[in-house]
This record gives sequence, structure tokens and C-alpha cells, in this order.
Amino acid sequence: MRFDGDDVAEVRGEFTVRGINQPLSLYARQFGCRQDGQTDVCGGDFEGELLRSSFGATFGLPLVSDRVRLEVQVEGRRQR
Repeated sequence: MRFDGDDVAEVRGEFTVRGINQPLSLYARQFGCRQDGQTDVCGGDFEGELLRSSFGATFGLPLVSDRVRLEVQVEGRRQR
């Protein structure tokens, strides 16, 4: 994870499609935490892009876009 001050700015990891691993960064559009009774709740919206052809998925090119945009929403809870 990369932070901008106290805020999550980016999450980095490996993405696997068709047995091919590639590094992938998801950039935080929104991220926040709150308390819900005795539970801490954090969540956010992240987005990133990849090329299908980087994973060997070339069917339909160039008629079907090679660029794929990912939008991921996450939420985590921790009991205190």
C-alpha cells in the first residue's frame, strides 16, 4: 500500500489471468474509516487498468478493446 499522508493512495499486488501473473496497481478514489458501535469499519473505491493482450487474451482484437478498466469496492470490519 502507498499512502499520501494518512490517506491510502494506492494498493499494489499481482493479478493473475490464464496462469499469467502481472503487477497491478489500484488507485484509491475514496477511502475512509468509521466506528460502528464496537466495530471499526474501513472501506473504499479503487480503480486500475490492464491490457488483455498482456495475459494472452487476444481474441477479437482490434474490434474488441484491449484495455480493461477495473473498479473494485472493498470493506473490512474489525471487532474491538
